[in-house]
Amino acid sequence: MTEQEFKTLLSQHAVKCVQVTRCQDRGYMVLADGKSLKTERQLVVEFTDLNTVGGYLGNLGVLEFCVKQSHGE
Repeated sequence: MTEQEFKTLLSQHAVKCVQVTRCQDRGYMVLADGKSLKTERQLVVEFTDLNTVGGYLGNLGVLEFCVKQSHGE
């Protein structure tokens, strides 16, 4: 889902679950109801650290989300 779609769904209170998970390469990505957050060009949005993700989600009004780290990190 694109960032704009995510914002629209948030404004409609239609997002049930927001997760943050590690990207394959490095950094973190956001999953909204199991769908990765993507740019308009369909590239996965990657964040460098959890503070950046938390700030981004907080600015959108997301107060609760879960973080999934891969095993062994």
